[in-house]
Amino acid sequence: MAGFLRRLLGGKKRTSEDERPALSRRGEYSLEQLSRPLFANDPSSPDDDHLVKRALSLMQSRRWEEARTIVQNGLHTCNRKDRLCEVLANIYLNENNPAAMGWYMQSCVLGSPSCAAYLKVSYAARALGLDDIAWRFLNACDVIDVGMKRNSNIERDIADHVRSSERSQLVAAIRNCEREMDGYLPLPDEIPHDQHEREVFLLQNITGDPEMPPLKQMLRLIKRR
Repeated sequence: MAGFLRRLLGGKKRTSEDERPALSRRGEYSLEQLSRPLFANDPSSPDDDHLVKRALSLMQSRRWEEARTIVQNGLHTCNRKDRLCEVLANIYLNENNPAAMGWYMQSCVLGSPSCAAYLKVSYAARALGLDDIAWRFLNACDVIDVGMKRNSNIERDIADHVRSSERSQLVAAIRNCEREMDGYLPLPDEIPHDQHEREVFLLQNITGDPEMPPLKQMLRLIKRR
């Protein structure tokens, strides 16, 4: 899947640096700022590979602060940033830091081809009672990876995280994130909610026709067209 997405994405950057806030040396941003693109991102670049692997290794050893430092430095030096944003979100989620959901949103608005960030935003939206938005992000997750498995432990962790966050700020940020991505996210009912019908829908395009679902929805999301 990763190689397929890389060929589809090509080398085009997702956003312009123009009129973006300067990247904070300490990585401190509000949820509202994190719900819209902060900087340029090139999902086809492999220049973050070593840093992502190093950070994940440190996280497995519970060396969270070292992992955070590596990721934050990478945000200043790498052309590809969506994966770094997702790793940083995972670190913050472990610490129950309110910024966690913001960094998942940042990964999404930068055009991440990772289904995991969309799934976690969906879980947060569901926990906040934002059902239509939850379906849009879940639909995005599933068109990116039709084999994506749900994770009840992570869903509970995010629900707990949401309960301990400032609700009004998080609701506003998720709504803003949806607006930023409105032309690219699948609609709430664009994919069937019934699990069996959903599986059929997601597996129907065996020819790989880019004008047919679910590839059509995935390309609209990832290539921003």
